[in-house]
Amino acid sequence: DNLITLHQRELDKLQNIKKSCLQKMFV
Repeated sequence: DNLITLHQRELDKLQNIKKSCLQKMFV
C-alpha cells in the first residue's frame, strides 16, 4: 500500500515537471 502511494507521488511529480516544461515552451 505504501509502495503504491510512493509510486503515485513519483508519477505526480513527473507530470508536474512535464506541465511546467510545456508551459515554459509555450511562453
